[in-house]
Amino acid sequence: MSGSEHVQVDGASLYFEVESAHSGAPWLVFCNSLLTDHTVWDGQVAAFKDRYNILRYDQRGHGRSSDPDGPMSFDVLGSDAIATMEACDIPTATFIGLSMGTPTALDIWGKRPDLISRLVLCDGQSRPTQQGIGLWSERVQEARTIGLDAYCRATLGRWFGSQFLEKQPEQAQVILSMMMRTRFAGFENCVRALQNFDYADLLPSITVPTQILVGANDGGLPIVMQQMCENIPAAKLTEIAGAGHIPNVEQAAAFNKALGDFLSKTT
Repeated sequence: MSGSEHVQVDGASLYFEVESAHSGAPWLVFCNSLLTDHTVWDGQVAAFKDRYNILRYDQRGHGRSSDPDGPMSFDVLGSDAIATMEACDIPTATFIGLSMGTPTALDIWGKRPDLISRLVLCDGQSRPTQQGIGLWSERVQEARTIGLDAYCRATLGRWFGSQFLEKQPEQAQVILSMMMRTRFAGFENCVRALQNFDYADLLPSITVPTQILVGANDGGLPIVMQQMCENIPAAKLTEIAGAGHIPNVEQAAAFNKALGDFLSKTT
């Protein structure tokens, strides 16, 4: 099965795309961050589609999926992912979550560990800090005041280093255009999920091979994710040099090598 479709989940319409290598190939499921959609993983699909069946989907409020009716929770976002995997008849997969996709992945593990053969957690957290909760409120207000397009431009500068922005302006524009397609309702309601989750107690229960990938320049997240790694029995952390919050785009070759090495060693 290859192609794109929507799945209906509790009144929401979730968009997904499948790239099929062959019927017996293992599955990779890619989950996007806040302000991105499934296309943020284009570089990974190109690298792995010949060896793996791949599912990408847009989390609620993003891309071609419908907007939430109100503040989101990771209970809902995790259930969305489960429903999408079930719609594609995926018995088990390596689940790869970027930023907001990290707590989505952890929610799935808590509910349906049978669906997860391996975890790849990228630039995310198992719970927010009090400082982070307040910062999200400030950023929602900032986006409301200056407009989401202007907020996306500012966020692009926070996510990526000047070298990427200056030397790959066309790629940077592609990412910015993707970000600007996010609707304010989707952004704000998913921020509410990012302010209210806690999967820290779940980490010691993760028994599948787990790769933690983090951009070396992503603020305090390398330290946060190292602490997460220490609490997951079968986890390994790899920092992606020269990358900020979206390492799979900013340093795609290094990210793909780290992901490929993990997949080949744990198959």
